[in-house]
Amino acid sequence: MSLKLPSEVKRGDAVKHTDYNDLIRFVKSLVLRKGRGYRVKHVEGGQLIDLVQRNQPVSGGGVVSVHPWRVTLSLDSETGEYTAAVMMGEVYAGLSQVELVPVMLDLGVVQDGDVVHLEYDYETADVISVKSVAGDMWERVDLVNGVAVRTRYPLARIEAVGDTAALSVAQMARNNLAEVVGCFNAVAARTFTPV
Repeated sequence: MSLKLPSEVKRGDAVKHTDYNDLIRFVKSLVLRKGRGYRVKHVEGGQLIDLVQRNQPVSGGGVVSVHPWRVTLSLDSETGEYTAAVMMGEVYAGLSQVELVPVMLDLGVVQDGDVVHLEYDYETADVISVKSVAGDMWERVDLVNGVAVRTRYPLARIEAVGDTAALSVAQMARNNLAEVVGCFNAVAARTFTPV
């Protein structure tokens, strides 16, 4: 099917249904659809195109998955301590929002059992932090007098490899996120959901 724009009209010319239909078909042809290697999100202001990164081959065989919030570890050979790095994803201000929320990276040395997470602190609600906390201290919501003061969303758990001192990452989050309000033990609290 060949697409064509109708001819320009002058004042007093009749509007023909064929011209109107040609115009509609042409506009529809400009709307992008999801395809191989990219995703399209239609928003009020237009269309957002997200290029999909394929899994990257690594030396020694296998592939490394590339995705938002990917947590990796690096070992300091002098101290024997591991530090975590995060491939930053995006946090949207809501499910139907295009506005991004700033995220601050606040990671240090990690140990077996630590949970790398996003942290929403109600006192500094304009900034979300990426932190780690010991697994036995992990709580999704911190309450003070029945009111939520801090919410956490897990990105990955740091785990020991067998009986060795080596650590590995058990990835939990792989998508960009949106802020939402959830209910935890009958308390309304801000949290995140994959988008």
